[in-house]
Order: sequence, then C-alpha cells, then structure tokens
Amino acid sequence: MKHSTRMKSLLIAVIALSVMVPAQDVAVSTISGFIKFDAFRDTRQVTAAREGHFLLYPKAENPDVNGDDLNAVSNLNMVSFQTRARIGIKAPEALGAAVSGLVEADFFGAGGGNENELRLRHAILKLDWGATQLLFGQYWSPLFTTAVYPQVVSFNTGMPIQPFARNPQIRLTRKLGKSLVVYGAATMQRDAFEEIGGRSQQQMSGVPGLHAHGEFSMGKTLVGAGGHLRTVRPTATADLMSSIVLTGYAKTALPGLSVRGKFLYGGDMADQLMLGGYAAVTDTVSGDMRYEPLQTLSAWGDVMTTGKALSLGVFAGYSTNLGMNSDLETGETYSFAARSANLTGLWRVSPRAVYNAGKVRLAAELEITSALYASDYETNLAPKEVGNDERVTNIRALFAAYLFF
Repeated sequence: MKHSTRMKSLLIAVIALSVMVPAQDVAVSTISGFIKFDAFRDTRQVTAAREGHFLLYPKAENPDVNGDDLNAVSNLNMVSFQTRARIGIKAPEALGAAVSGLVEADFFGAGGGNENELRLRHAILKLDWGATQLLFGQYWSPLFTTAVYPQVVSFNTGMPIQPFARNPQIRLTRKLGKSLVVYGAATMQRDAFEEIGGRSQQQMSGVPGLHAHGEFSMGKTLVGAGGHLRTVRPTATADLMSSIVLTGYAKTALPGLSVRGKFLYGGDMADQLMLGGYAAVTDTVSGDMRYEPLQTLSAWGDVMTTGKALSLGVFAGYSTNLGMNSDLETGETYSFAARSANLTGLWRVSPRAVYNAGKVRLAAELEITSALYASDYETNLAPKEVGNDERVTNIRALFAAYLFF
C-alpha cells in the first residue's frame, strides 16, 4: 500500500509540473533508462545489501558446536529493482549559461527492507558556460570518477575495492585548453555510511567534504589524479577528525581493447562503501578519547574487448585495511566505528561476457571474492593474521537481462 501511495504521489507531481511549466520554457529533452532482471547464486553467505543483491564480500566462518561453518551454505535470488528511469531537462539560458537538469530514479529503495520502492539516484542542475560548468545536486561522489570505473555486470561496480557513493554536492569544472580539465567540489554524505552514523557525524562537523582533481587526455589515453578531505565530528562533544584520500587512475584504448585502472589510499573510507572507518582510542588513566582514521589501500584493473555485439572482459582488484597512522600507547583501549575492521587481504576476480542485440542486453559474470578475517591486531590496529586464520571465498554466478529505452 505504501509503495502504491508513493507512486500515485509521484504521478500527481509529474502531471502538476507539466501543467504548471509552459512547454516552450522548459522541455524534457530525453527520457531513458532500462528494465533489468538479475539472477545470482552465491556459494556461501555474504555481507551484502538489498536481499543479497548488492554484494561486498563473503562472511567470516561461523562454526557451530560441531565445528561446521554455518555460513558455508549457498544463496540464490532473482530481482528486478535495478530497473531505472532518467529524465533529461533543457531550460532557457540563465546567467549567460546553457541550463540543463537530470533526474534519475530506480526501485532499489533507500535502505534494507525498502526494496522495490522508488529511490532518488541523481538530481542535478547544471550551468554550462563552455569552458566552465557549475553543478548543483546529488550525483556520483567525485571519488567514483565517472571517467574511469569498472565495467562489471554486478551492480556493486567493483565495490568495496572501487569507491561507490552518490553525494549532494556543488561541483565546479574548468577546461584548461583541449587536454586538461580540473574539478573542485564540496560534498556531503548521503546513505552509504548510515549504519554507524556517518552522515550525522559529517553534519555535526559543519564542514563539507572538499575535493579537487585533474584529468589530462591525449588521443585515446586519459590519466587523472586528485585528493579528498573529509571532516567529521564522531560525537557532539568530540574534536573534529579529518582524513585525506589520494587517488590516481587511467584508461586507454588499444586495437580491440579498452584498458582502465585505479589506485586509492586514504582514511575513513567507509562512506564510500569501502573497508575502514575509524577507531576510538581511550586513555584508561585520564579518560581522554581520541579518534583516528583507519587507512585503506585499494587498486584495480579492468580489461575488455570492444566488439559491438559481444564483449568479453575481466576485472581484478585488491583492498586492505592498513590501520591507524599512529600506535596504541600503554594503557589505551579502543573500539571501532568501521566496516569489518578485522578484514584484510580482500581480492576479487570477475570474468564476464556481455551480448548486445539492439535494445536488449544479456550478460553473465563470475564474481570470485576472497577475504581474510584476522584474529589479532597490530599496535596501529591493522588486522594481524595469525596461524589459524584462513581465507573465505565466495563465487557468485550472475546473469542479467536488460531492455534499454
């Protein structure tokens, strides 16, 4: 009933806007999107969202009284809530700039238990002066880097090795000649880190995330590098905690092939749906508490053929939690606000095949993800492997069917 009510409200709003806004002033320039069906099977239980569809990594071993791993059982599901629609909007010139907008929604839901409910993905207003563009709204995190991201079939888009988040933001883009483009952005978190209160912690800081990067292109090759500064206040009485993220990426086109890759190093990366977060360290004598970001390192590469009908590709990546930049002192205790703080040595290999026939796409992918959960920690709280620690590996067989419009 709630879903039906929301859809009726959306339809009423769209009809009202179409009546209120004269067609000669603002026009819908494009309506696009796709209907998507996903079927997937995992060889063990996984850490994931939305009925297991949004996969992060396999769950750790969970032995029962007989020593049998309760997580070593398969999981199967079929979903269609990745179906989405996109509306492009053109408006009259304002402030000497071309004006456009974009609204995109799907049925992924804003949280667990809300699957099949309408969710806002992107909503942006863009002013374009030619060499300069100004964007306001909710769009991909600048760390996602839309110019270079994995071409996998899975909706996780390579996450948690690849950053994945959509942020409300103000973004300025400037073209410096034909080959160099620079970006600057002020961003806020949305939903990605809400399980441990990350969104409200950035709001309490009073400071937006600050991002800058540049891209240089020459022929069929593009390289980029940038940095991100994020500030949070873990509690209302705590000092501000800042973390820095550095990234570099590249792509090139070879005869019949597309090659791309990315490197990232930074602290408190859980808001990008990656490993890490931060640690709260308490001095047991004075009671003083400090907060330290956990540093994450990740790298990935993606190679694919560029045939029009059939494309074959493979994604491979690695990520690890390197702990704090400082060590625990004598008498200090700790707790984590982090995503799987004991997980280290996460790797993934995903071969795929994609076939296009007109507006229909059929795709298959084998997503192999292996994770090592450590039983101990180094003095800087990096996960420390001990003798009995073993990897757990999940193999996801994924099939997807699309109808584009």
